[in-house]
Amino acid sequence: MKKHKQYFMDRLSCGISSIKSNNTIVQIREPINEHVSYDEMIPSYSWEDLSPSKSPGAQGTISCKKTAHPCSSKPLLVSSQRLSSTSSFIEGKSSPSHVKEFQSSTSAKRGIIPKEKSPRQAPKSTKNDQNEPCKTLLKSRKLQENHVEEFANSICSVCNNKRPKIGCQRDFTYAELHEATKGFSRKNFLSEGGFGFVFKGRLKDGLKIAVKQHKAASLQGENEFKSEVHVLSRARHQNLVVLLGSCSEGKHRLLVYEYVCNGSLEERLSDESPLHLKWEQRMKIAMGAAKGLAYLHERNIVHRDMRPGNILMTHDHESLVGDFGLAKAQQDDTINSFGVVGTLGYVAPEYAESGNFSTKTDVYSFGVVLLQLITGRRTTDEIPGGKSLVGWAKPLLETKNYHDLIDKRIIDSHDVHQLFWMVLVVEKCLKRDPLNRWTMEHQLQR
Repeated sequence: MKKHKQYFMDRLSCGISSIKSNNTIVQIREPINEHVSYDEMIPSYSWEDLSPSKSPGAQGTISCKKTAHPCSSKPLLVSSQRLSSTSSFIEGKSSPSHVKEFQSSTSAKRGIIPKEKSPRQAPKSTKNDQNEPCKTLLKSRKLQENHVEEFANSICSVCNNKRPKIGCQRDFTYAELHEATKGFSRKNFLSEGGFGFVFKGRLKDGLKIAVKQHKAASLQGENEFKSEVHVLSRARHQNLVVLLGSCSEGKHRLLVYEYVCNGSLEERLSDESPLHLKWEQRMKIAMGAAKGLAYLHERNIVHRDMRPGNILMTHDHESLVGDFGLAKAQQDDTINSFGVVGTLGYVAPEYAESGNFSTKTDVYSFGVVLLQLITGRRTTDEIPGGKSLVGWAKPLLETKNYHDLIDKRIIDSHDVHQLFWMVLVVEKCLKRDPLNRWTMEHQLQR
């Protein structure tokens, strides 16, 4: 800053001191009673001179941003280095009068008339003119607060079904949902899961929805239901079905989700499905479901019913984990439930035996889902010897007999390296001891 010393001497009205190498302070000049505007105090640099010359993250990089204050017509430069270097020349404590003078100058620039007499008179303007910039600022802030973002790949390329925006959750009336689903008609019936009955609907604004009726609605109080909705409302992720809102009127307890256009993974794994899933589609579905489940676990939410029927898909094979009606917030490492919920064939051993569940019970269920993607089999398929899907697959996994394990429909089109990775993940997910199972985060890092 030495090359600008004379410049500051001429322009600054405050007292100026210099710090010597022996840490002593020598006063160069007393404060002078001359008012200089703040803009005139700053040396005139071009924006190019202040542009960072080093790569982002390198030491010594100057972070500058040219913006316009909403109540000022002049641009402002935000620079931490400039503020720190300028302060080394200003004796703030010894010159209170000049601090007031500076504040007065700054207030004038923002269109605020100070109570004390200012050496520079503010231009005459009407009250409406003075408030207009600030009204614009308040309007801008309000728009930012109400701003909602869209998910990536929010529109299906096949059917043009559009996903709702993030953050648009609200309370619904029963009459509104009754109208949207045509009276919960059979024509709009989608499925029945551990949560309850699911119906398709369409709101007045054209948004397609899925409405889920709680089976135990009459047994669940309003406070408990709202507490459950609060847990579910925390989940906002690309690979999770969006909870749009809820309805709690009388004995009615309903959750309103976005409508996902291409059904569930269970339907596509069925022998009755006209189109079988290709290997790359199965991998994409697995990765999406893993990311969604990992997001839940990061927020200590246990799904408790992870299965193909609760993995929904778009026509682009973007997978979304859904049906959080059984999800619970995990406060400790494990939780004891008075009743085991879930679907036969996917329930972890420790959960079935003792009712203790954790994120690791979801990991076990996810391992069964991966096993189905590899084999193309369902947990309800009849297997010789009366074995379960896991019981049938474990010997093949241990002996690395992948030829008999893999779905015959993709035996000539799968990626060998990806198959080995999926088999490894399945083995880690299906460990009997939950402590030996990989977390979802670990799986995604592999």
